[in-house]
Amino acid sequence: MISDEEAKKMTEEWKDEIKVSGNVLPKNTDRGPSDLEEQIDTLKFRNEVLHKANQKQMNEILELRTQIKKLEHNAVDQFRNKGDI
Repeated sequence: MISDEEAKKMTEEWKDEIKVSGNVLPKNTDRGPSDLEEQIDTLKFRNEVLHKANQKQMNEILELRTQIKKLEHNAVDQFRNKGDI
């Protein structure tokens, strides 16, 4: 991965190149297989983190649904006991 300083430098170079050549596409900055392995590791980590977050949200949604069902059931039972329904 590139550092912030390198990214700023590359951005400035690209802006200068666009001004000179009119080419909007940046230069190819392929850094080889080691950079690809680092990107793969980063993407795997992000995938794991997102999967955990999705799982946590899904569990929370299921828990809230069960709470809603219980509250609805309690509300219906309360009206039945009063004889309002």
